[in-house]
Amino acid sequence: MVLILTFMLFMTIFLIVIDFFSILFRLTGMPMKKARFQVISLLTSTGFTTKESEIIVQNPLRRKFASWLMILSYVSTATFISLKLFCYFFENLPVLPYR
Repeated sequence: MVLILTFMLFMTIFLIVIDFFSILFRLTGMPMKKARFQVISLLTSTGFTTKESEIIVQNPLRRKFASWLMILSYVSTATFISLKLFCYFFENLPVLPYR
C-alpha cells in the first residue's frame, strides 16, 4: 500500500513540475504546447533534437530552466528508486517482539 501511495505522490509532483515549468517556458515566449513537450522531454531524458529544442538552447533563461529540469530529473529518479526500495524492504520485515 505504501508503494502505491509513494508512486501516486511522485506522479502528482511530476505533473505539478511539468505544469510549473511549462508556464515558465511560456512566460519566456514559447507556445504552451511546445513548452509542455520540451519540459516532458527534458524530465524524461529523451533528448529530442529538433528545431524546438534549439529554441531552448538559444535563450539563456530557457537554458537555465532546462538545466534545472535535467538536474531535477536525475535527483527525482534516484529519490524515487531509493524510496521504493526503502518501502519495500521495511514493509516486509518481520515484526520482532519488544523486550
